[in-house]
Amino acid sequence: MLINLEGRRNIISNPADVANIVHNILWGEEVFDREKEHFWTFGLRRDNSIKYIDLISLGTIDSAVVHPRESFRRAIHEGIVSLVFVHNHPSGALNCSEQDKGMCSRLVKAGIIIAIEVHDFIIVGNTATREDTPGFQSFKEIGNL
Repeated sequence: MLINLEGRRNIISNPADVANIVHNILWGEEVFDREKEHFWTFGLRRDNSIKYIDLISLGTIDSAVVHPRESFRRAIHEGIVSLVFVHNHPSGALNCSEQDKGMCSRLVKAGIIIAIEVHDFIIVGNTATREDTPGFQSFKEIGNL
């Protein structure tokens, strides 16, 4: 599912920008969907402005199926320079699981092969409450990317 950004020129300057966008997207959804794990790609232009946001997977309360093929499909078609991968943890926990680390590693390797940089891999938490500043964990900031 593609999220329409027509007429907007959102520039990503830090992981908090991504977390805030995701938080706002989730709060536009039905509560039952908000409580499921989502996995998005943010396609970035050279100036780090967002060209698109694509929902790759809508999972269950504690998992989402993600495959590099679907994760890079639109990026290849759109001629994207880099991607930010982001998913939420409906529980609010920000710790990265072994599955998260493995998924990130797999996506980075795929990006290297097709020459699309993985700019960051972000986990967004505390999306179950309407807080102004959602918690997040940036793999780039903690050195896991």
